[in-house]
Amino acid sequence: MQLYTDSWAVANGLAGWSGTWKKHDWKIGDKEIWGRGMWMDLSEWSKTVKIFVSHVSAHQWVTSAEEDFNNQVDRMTHSVDTTQPLSPATPVIAQWAHEQSGHGGRDGGYAWAQQHGLPLTKADLATATAECPICQQQRPTLSPR
Repeated sequence: MQLYTDSWAVANGLAGWSGTWKKHDWKIGDKEIWGRGMWMDLSEWSKTVKIFVSHVSAHQWVTSAEEDFNNQVDRMTHSVDTTQPLSPATPVIAQWAHEQSGHGGRDGGYAWAQQHGLPLTKADLATATAECPICQQQRPTLSPR
């Protein structure tokens, strides 16, 4: 999986720091690292999925693939409901795979995830499809005759 981030902390964390954090029980000194649960989940996930990390510059004034990726990530993060507790990574990744498949439903999202090496199940994609606001608006409704 290719991960693009404009955060040097995330890039460095995935590229090497996380190994040190793990050895020290996810702490720096006596203080827990920020996002400890997320880093622990990523550490487990990286045992089965190869993650390639690329740092991209934040918001360049020129149009580029990096800028497109950065804007896409920004849109995704701004759509998160911060009033709710954070959920495990799988639903977020399944929703992303569903969107990347062109809202292709359970099977389209599953095929896309498999092609990109994401360890998602058809059940994960079925949930993502059912919870997708775009797909909910496009569902046909039955009307009485």
